[in-house]
Amino acid sequence: MEEYLTYWWVGELANHYEPFGLTMAQLNKIIKLAQYLLGLLALFELVQFSQVMQQLNFASRLYYVTNKLPYLLGIFPLLLVPKFVSGIISLAKREITTEDLMYSMLLPAVQREFTLVKAEAHSSKAARMFKWLSENPLSDTARKMTIFVSFAVFSLADIFTS
Repeated sequence: MEEYLTYWWVGELANHYEPFGLTMAQLNKIIKLAQYLLGLLALFELVQFSQVMQQLNFASRLYYVTNKLPYLLGIFPLLLVPKFVSGIISLAKREITTEDLMYSMLLPAVQREFTLVKAEAHSSKAARMFKWLSENPLSDTARKMTIFVSFAVFSLADIFTS
């Protein structure tokens, strides 16, 4: 910390640190943008808290599904092989038709897997937290305090990164 403050005081911070892979100038721009957005939010209350939480709930579920989907698509053919083999044997014996194979064996398996991923996405920790926050919005005082504290943190970050 002493080394950081020394470089900060001299004004050579950009030569020695690249937090999150960003240059100090880029980090300062992001911090200033966050400050302005929080300032506007505090002044005009442009965004409703519950709507933001609903959108973050959707984004967290979508993130979970997109992370789980490649794994599911990669492992899914292996899960269907036993069903498909037994279906082909039944088809060869003329016990079922091709439509029966699709609608009674393969399609339910696909639907079950996607339903399982959807249920897991809804029960993920982030999705549950954002859902709760969208259904139970903060009071005006709590929201203003959160915005004020966030603005203060970004202001301090701006001071210590410039």
